[in-house]
Amino acid sequence: MPKGYPGRVDRKIYDNKRSSHLYSEFRRRKDEIHEILGGSCALCKTSKASHGWHLHHLYYDPVESNYPKNSKSMSTRWKRLIEAENHPERFLLLCVHCHRIVEALKSLVDSGCNINFLQDILDKSNRS
Repeated sequence: MPKGYPGRVDRKIYDNKRSSHLYSEFRRRKDEIHEILGGSCALCKTSKASHGWHLHHLYYDPVESNYPKNSKSMSTRWKRLIEAENHPERFLLLCVHCHRIVEALKSLVDSGCNINFLQDILDKSNRS
C-alpha cells in the first residue's frame, strides 16, 4: 500500500474498534461464568480477588479441551471460556493465589511426591 493511502487509517480504526468490542464481549461472558461458578474462590471463599480469577480445569475432555493449556492467546482464552459456558461442572473458580497453590500441589503429586508425607508435615505444623 502506498504511504498516504486513506484506507489504511480506516482499517486501523476498524481493527481497534473491533478488538475493543471483542474484548468487552469476552469480559462480559467471563463475568457471567464467574457468577455461574459461585462468584467466589472455591478454596478460600474470597469474593474479591485483587489479581483476578482463574478457571481451573477439574478434568480435560480430550476433544473439547484440545488447546494449549498454558497459552495466553485470545483465541485459546475464548476456547476455554466457551468450554466453561458449555460445561461449568469441569471447572473451579479460583483466585490467583489459590490456583498457584493447587497447581504446585498437583505438580508435586505428578512428580511422584508422597501425598501422605505432605499431609503428615501439614498435621505436625498445625499442632505447633
